[in-house]
Amino acid sequence: MSESPDEAPPAWKHTLLLWGPWFLVALGAWLWWSSFTSTSAARIASLQTIEPYAFAVQEQLLHNFNENGSFFQTIHKGYDDDWTWSGHRAITLVINGYLYGLAPDSFGLARLQGFWMLLGCIPAALIGRRVMASRWGVSVGGLVYLASPPVMALALQDYQDLVFATPALVFAFWAMRARHPLWALLGAAIAVMPREECVPMAVIVALIAIPWSTQPQWRQWKGWVQWKRWAWNVAITAAVAGIYSWWSATYYPISDGHDMPLENAIAGLNGERLFLDGWPYWDRFYVWVFVPLGIFALLSPLALLAGLGLIVLHMTVPAPDAMSVSHGVDRSWNGHAHHMAPMMGFLLVASVEGACHTLRALQHPRLLDRARRLWTGPFLRHPRIDYAMRSVPIAVALAMVIHSVNMYANWAGRSNMRVSWSHLEPEWVHPAWTLMEQVPEEAIPIVSRITSPVAANRTVAYTADESLLNKAPMQGLAAGTWMIVDTRQSDMLRRAQRMPDAEVVDTIGPFVLVRWTETGADPTLREWYKPGQQRPIDIQKAPDYLGPYSRKNDIPGVPPFESSQLSPEERGTIPTIPLPW
Repeated sequence: MSESPDEAPPAWKHTLLLWGPWFLVALGAWLWWSSFTSTSAARIASLQTIEPYAFAVQEQLLHNFNENGSFFQTIHKGYDDDWTWSGHRAITLVINGYLYGLAPDSFGLARLQGFWMLLGCIPAALIGRRVMASRWGVSVGGLVYLASPPVMALALQDYQDLVFATPALVFAFWAMRARHPLWALLGAAIAVMPREECVPMAVIVALIAIPWSTQPQWRQWKGWVQWKRWAWNVAITAAVAGIYSWWSATYYPISDGHDMPLENAIAGLNGERLFLDGWPYWDRFYVWVFVPLGIFALLSPLALLAGLGLIVLHMTVPAPDAMSVSHGVDRSWNGHAHHMAPMMGFLLVASVEGACHTLRALQHPRLLDRARRLWTGPFLRHPRIDYAMRSVPIAVALAMVIHSVNMYANWAGRSNMRVSWSHLEPEWVHPAWTLMEQVPEEAIPIVSRITSPVAANRTVAYTADESLLNKAPMQGLAAGTWMIVDTRQSDMLRRAQRMPDAEVVDTIGPFVLVRWTETGADPTLREWYKPGQQRPIDIQKAPDYLGPYSRKNDIPGVPPFESSQLSPEERGTIPTIPLPW
């Protein structure tokens, strides 16, 4: 697997060494992409995404920025309608706003997120090549990244900017050790783009991605590290992080936002001890961050410790059943797992480096010399020993591949993934998509929270059970002209049919498409508010519509329901970590 500089290999071997490793990565990337697009399309088509309304509001923000050059949304109540929606600053939101027009719908937005996630295999491959000092390290790095179940799980999240932290931090690791120092500047800039939580992560990367000397002076400790380059990396990253933080806080202050789990976890360090509420989920959630080759991360201690530190902070976030709020954190890879993205960047680097260190050590000349001395004899000649020892790295690499495939197949089966070499069309499409195709582009549709993704690529669209009375106060159904009504939802069809010149256009299952005259007032407006108050009534959420299926995971590509709560018996005693201050 190693390359010998002493003699030029034959042309075919040279071509194999040059392009073979990248071909294997490309093959793995093709399988990953086909499986991702098939699975994400199935989940979106059936409206079984993690949180449909959150997906819809992000898409409408991107749509309106792409169409009008400004961020605003009407499909979700409250929050800041600027790019700091939900209290986050993400330059990736601006970049994807420009790219959204390439495929302006929910399926295209999901593919855009998956594409950025997939690109992380390239810096992972380059890290593998550097550590292993062989072109075959390209295959090791790239395939370890692609074979990680959390990478696929994060890509399948509803659109979340923090997901991009995984490929961004992997790229930053590679950039901090690249030959030209300007790569460090680009690495730092990309590392801070996904969200404000990534600003300190970029600095941590610069500190632990130590640029080791290519020709260390073993008897002089100064020769081990390129100190000037390390100082440049840290200084330029600190400058990028500082300028970005000052600029965003000064010109784009957050006016309204969510609770931020990372900030709360860090604030908890001021107490006497840390309560690890997430520890009971270790064997069903956290363990997957070490699949497939996490054991080798022990050989990359700095990156591993950074990842483990973030896992500990994630564990301190209170469980949903312990408080009235969940802080947007689910300990399920089929739920809100996007806060795991930064730590996956560190752990993937550790796994790649550890695996490549192992394979490189197995090819060391001293190991071959030791074997020759130990196994000399009449039946074991040197050529045979040489052949056997050179086959060890190949055998270990094949064992890694078999183990990785087996673990990934196990996870894919549990998550009902659609693993395929080609894109598979969804086997079932929710009726709301078919009904929305009949609504004119210039019309203003009204939908429900569950069906909101079907209207997210409209400049103005409302959800009757959430944003309607918040974004269009005192208008009721008069704010729109078309409505997809779920007849199982609190007398909505009667209200729609009382609009001026209302008519039923189409009906599919329990869903009805109604349109009415644009200039008419809503005769049922008073029914939308509590008696004697201007507060909207609470409209009960309708259950998921699964068509011919009895369970969610009967739909190909849709994962089974996983509760983010544990019983008191399952939780047991929550461990704590005493703090020294």
